[in-house]
Amino acid sequence: MDISREFHRRIAREMVRLWMEHPHPAIANMACAPCKLVNREVFKIAKAHGIKYIVYGSNMFEAVQIASSLSRDSVLSTDATAARRYSLPAQVKKTLMLVRRGMEALSKSWGLWRYIPIGVQASLMYIPPHSPYLRFRYPGIQSLEYFYL
Repeated sequence: MDISREFHRRIAREMVRLWMEHPHPAIANMACAPCKLVNREVFKIAKAHGIKYIVYGSNMFEAVQIASSLSRDSVLSTDATAARRYSLPAQVKKTLMLVRRGMEALSKSWGLWRYIPIGVQASLMYIPPHSPYLRFRYPGIQSLEYFYL
C-alpha cells in the first residue's frame, strides 16, 4: 500500500498540536486521517486483481470514534439495517454532517486549512468502504462488514 509511515506520523503530530490550541472533535479525528486512505488502497488492489468482494472486520465502536459528528444513537442503533445505513441518502446525510463539522473546525483553527485535501479524502471520499465516492469509482466491487450483519 502506498501510505507512508512518516506521512501518518507528521499528520498525527500536527493534528495533536492544532487540537491543543483549539480543541475540536474534528481536529482530533484528523490525527488518524491517513488511516482512512487504506480503504482507497484496498479498492485499488481489488480492482487490479479482478476481486469483486471485500470483507471488512470493522465494527460500530470504531465508527463512533471516526464519526464524532454523528450522534452516538445513530451509530449504535441496533435496529438499523446495513441497507439503510449504507444507502445513498444516508451516506449523503452523513457527508453533509461531516462537512458542517469540518467547517466548524476550520473556523476555529486556521492551521487546519492546509490539511483540507487529506481531510476531504479521509472524511468524505474514503472514510467507510461504502462511501459514495468509492461506490462511484469502483462500481463492480462490493464490500461486506461482517460485524454489522
